[in-house]
Amino acid sequence: THICKKKRKPTNLFFTYLIKLVPKGKEP
Repeated sequence: THICKKKRKPTNLFFTYLIKLVPKGKEP
């Protein structure tokens, strides 16, 4: 999670991409 410290916040984009792929049934 070291990348998370960066101001670019690449993790946020990754999660958005994951949520779009993962069906709503798997979403928390």
